[in-house]
Amino acid sequence: MWIKGFFQVFILILTVAFIGGCGVSNESSVGTVSTRMITGYVVDDPIVGAKIEVYNQDLQLLFSMENATNEDGGFKVQISSKENFPLIVKISGGTINGKPFNDYMYSICFEETCNVTPITTIVALSFMNDLKNTRKEQADRFAEEILGITDWQSIDAEELKRFREFISDGKSIFTTVARIARDSRDNFIDDLSLKAVFPNAKFREAVTKTFDIDTSVIGDLENRTLKIVNFMTGEEADINESISWEQFDLEIALIEKLNISIGGANETITRLIYLPFSLYKEGVLNVYSTIFNLLFKDLTLAQLNPEQKKEIISELLTNHITEMQELKTLYIKYINEGDIYYQDFNEKLS
Repeated sequence: MWIKGFFQVFILILTVAFIGGCGVSNESSVGTVSTRMITGYVVDDPIVGAKIEVYNQDLQLLFSMENATNEDGGFKVQISSKENFPLIVKISGGTINGKPFNDYMYSICFEETCNVTPITTIVALSFMNDLKNTRKEQADRFAEEILGITDWQSIDAEELKRFREFISDGKSIFTTVARIARDSRDNFIDDLSLKAVFPNAKFREAVTKTFDIDTSVIGDLENRTLKIVNFMTGEEADINESISWEQFDLEIALIEKLNISIGGANETITRLIYLPFSLYKEGVLNVYSTIFNLLFKDLTLAQLNPEQKKEIISELLTNHITEMQELKTLYIKYINEGDIYYQDFNEKLS
């Protein structure tokens, strides 16, 4: 389909590798091969018996070792000294406090000594789209100015304790830190619950604003119950109401509430009308914001930076406007004529 073919081209050009790393080293010589010893610690609490993988700047695997961390979480790996920093270290598996560690973490290694923690994973994920051009000063500045951490490679017991207390039992460390990395891409933290983890981080101030909602394509407006909902808190607001929500804008949507009868009992269900998109101005909810929100939920496309996303959007709205209008027409039919049209819309979108 036209969108699928179009995005295959952009994915080949713009795909962002989503892996992370770490390192510590002393140089030695084995025969005529000069080597570098990468050492460090893998810590939330110490992770014992973890698998270590080391990648170069081209994301090629240099080294892999099972059961590579000791009882303190320490590790040593040896690679060729020809490989330039930064390098990537990924850890997975092993045990933590005697329980299986079914998760993984990363670090960027700018020098021989390199630790792997939830904090280093956030930093690694924040720079994985341009590893070759990333310098330690950039990572240091991001950690200090955005996360409020002066030494992101350190084993800081208090920082690790705050992180452990923040995530609930059974929640993935990687899923949590990946969400934090996404949140911080615009150089602000929007999720205020993270103050418990990063008390000195750069949080965005909450503002009172009215959402610019395109109601021109929504039929029978006076007889429909439309609400703006914040999915993080469950709060709702009327479409003309000025609101102050101290939460991430991408969790906000326009929904419709419908009263239906199921088995003789009346129930209220919700139906999606609009989703926002981060490249639009704050507070916009319309058909195109919804289309782009759904397009960029693709795991590969989601990793593109704002400039790359703008490039794709410009191409779509300039050279593929006919197809975009067809998508818009199908979505308006879904809004006004029923869910049966959503399948047609979704098939064309995918």
